[in-house]
Amino acid sequence: MPVTLCRMNQSMAEPTIQQVFQQAVRCHQSGRLPEAEKLCQQILRRQPDHGDAMHMLGILALQKGEHDVAADLIRRAILHIPSNPHAHCNLATALQNMAKADEAIAAYRQAIAVEPRLLKAHSNLGVLLAKMGQTDEAIAAFRHAVAIDPNFMFGHYNLGNVLKGKGDLDAAITAYRRAIALQDDFANAHFSLGNALGSKGLLEESITAFRRALALDPSLKTAFINLGFSLRMVGRLDEAIAVYHQGIAAHPQAVECYCGLGNVLIKKKLLKEAADVYRQAIACDPNYAVAHRGLANALELQGDIPAAIATFKAAREGSSDPANYDYELAALGVGDMPSTSPRKYVASLFDEYAENFDRHLRQLRYIVPELLFNAVRALNPPLPMDIIDLGCGTGMCGELFRPMARQLVGVDVAPKMIDKARQRGVYDQLKEQDITLVLQESPRQFDLIVAADVFIYVGKLEKVFEAAAAALRPGGLLAFSIESMESGEYVLRTSRRYAQSVGYIQRLASRCGFKEVSMQDAALRTEDNLPVKGKIIILQSADT
Repeated sequence: MPVTLCRMNQSMAEPTIQQVFQQAVRCHQSGRLPEAEKLCQQILRRQPDHGDAMHMLGILALQKGEHDVAADLIRRAILHIPSNPHAHCNLATALQNMAKADEAIAAYRQAIAVEPRLLKAHSNLGVLLAKMGQTDEAIAAFRHAVAIDPNFMFGHYNLGNVLKGKGDLDAAITAYRRAIALQDDFANAHFSLGNALGSKGLLEESITAFRRALALDPSLKTAFINLGFSLRMVGRLDEAIAVYHQGIAAHPQAVECYCGLGNVLIKKKLLKEAADVYRQAIACDPNYAVAHRGLANALELQGDIPAAIATFKAAREGSSDPANYDYELAALGVGDMPSTSPRKYVASLFDEYAENFDRHLRQLRYIVPELLFNAVRALNPPLPMDIIDLGCGTGMCGELFRPMARQLVGVDVAPKMIDKARQRGVYDQLKEQDITLVLQESPRQFDLIVAADVFIYVGKLEKVFEAAAAALRPGGLLAFSIESMESGEYVLRTSRRYAQSVGYIQRLASRCGFKEVSMQDAALRTEDNLPVKGKIIILQSADT
C-alpha cells in the first residue's frame, strides 16, 4: 500500500514548465487571453528568464493596446530568445504603435536578419517605409515579400500603391493586375487600378475598373467621384450624371458628387439644374468652397451676375480666409482689383486639377509649352543651359526643355502639381515656393527662365521682372506667355485670369534691363470653343 501511494503522488506531480507553456499557447489560440496571461505569469515565477513566456505576455499587452508595456516585455524576452524572428517583428509593431518609426524599422530589419524569408517582416517594413516617404526602400521590401510568396495578394497591392506614388504607372498597373488575379473580389485593387489607368490617360479602361470596384463595394465614395469624372472626360455625360446620382444615393453627404454632377450639368448647358445641385452641396457642407464657386459660376453663365455676386458675398461672410472670395468678387467688378491671385486660390485650383491636368489641357488644345520651346530653339542659344521652369505644373515644359538643360529646376505653389512633376522624372530640383522668392534667392544662377501661362495668375509684374533680371546671367533669356489686352497695364478678367498689355511688358522690360528678342501672336488654348488670344514673348537680359 505505501508503494502504491508513492506512485500516486508521482503521477500528480506539478506540470513541467513546457507543459504549462503549451497550455498557455492553446489558451491564446482559442482566445482565452486572461488564462494565457495567468499561465505565463506562473511560468515566470518559476523561471524568471523564460523568454517565450515573456514574449507571449508582450503579445498579450499588444492586443490590449498597452504598447509601451509590450515593448518592454518583448525587449526583455529577446535577451533570452535572440534568434526568434517573431519577437523582433512584434517588438517592431509595438514601437511603430508608439510612433517610434526609426526604432521599428531597425527591429523589422533585425527580424529579417534572423529569418530572411519572414514574409510579415518584409510586408510590415514596406508599409512603414512607404508611410515615411522612403519610396525606393518600400518598393524593395514589397518586392522581397512577393518573391517569398508570389501569391501574397496584399504584397502586390501595396507594391502597386508605392509604385503609383512614385509615378511608375506601368509597373503599378502590372502590380494591381497581379493582385486582382489573385483575389478578384478585392474592391480596393480595382479602384486603385482605375486611378492608375486614369493617370495614364486610359480612361475607358479606368471606367471598367471603377465600375468593378463599385460593384464589389458601393461604399467607395471616391470611386463614384472618379468614375463620374472619367465618364465626363470621355464625353459620356448622361452616364456620368447617372453615376453621380448613384453616388449621392449611396452617400447623401458626398459634396464632391454633387459638384461633379453640377459640372456635367453646366457642360450640358442645364444651368438652372446645375445651380440647384450646387445649392444641395452647400446644404451638405456650407464651407465647401468648390460648391460656392460652382453655384456662382452657374448663376454667372445664366447672366445673373447680381446673384453670383451675392453667392460669393454670403460665402465670404462665413469664411476664415476671405481673400479668395475677394478675388472672385473683383473678377465680377466688385471691390478693388488685387494685383495678383491669392496663393491659396492658385494652389487649391491646380491641386483640384492635378490628377487629370494634362488630359484636360489637351482637350483645350493647349500648346503654350510647344510655342515657348520652339521660340527659344529658334534663337539657337548656347547649350547646355541652367533653366528654371516657373509654375511648372505637371512638367509639360520641363519635358520639352530637358534636352537643353544642364540643370532644370521646377517651381510651383500647388503641392499636388509638384508631385505630378516629380513623376515625370525630368527635373533636377522641384520647389514648392512662390516664384518671385525663388528668383530673388537665385542671383545670376540661370540662363533661361520659362513661365508658361504663369503671369495670367500674377497680374502686376514689376517684382517678378526685377527678380528675373537679377536671377539671369548676362545674356540670359526670359520666355513667357501672356493673355493680351489692347491698352492699360493689366486687368483681372471674369475668367479669373489676368491679361497684360504689350506696352506694359515693354515698359517693364526696358526698366529692368531687358531687350525684346521675340514676340508673336498666339492662340494659347480654346475656351468655349473659341481661341484665347495671347503673346509668346522672349526677353534677353543685358550682356553685362
